[in-house]
Amino acid sequence: MRIPGPPVGPTGAEATRAVQYKWMVLSNTTVATLMAAIDTNIVLISLPTIGRQLPGTDTTTLLWILIGYSHVTAVV
Repeated sequence: MRIPGPPVGPTGAEATRAVQYKWMVLSNTTVATLMAAIDTNIVLISLPTIGRQLPGTDTTTLLWILIGYSHVTAVV
């Protein structure tokens, strides 16, 4: 049996704004994730050039550069 009472949660214009806000948050998060992935790929593609330009750089050092950059972008 259902007991009638006041509506719970936003109604009307408030509900519409809440739905729009959720989509805005989702789109901003998606764009930020895409930009971080593109940025990390740019560093990954440029690793051979970085290795040639820095004397004495081996594969381990290049991996540290990539991992460090990934950690910094994850924190930011």
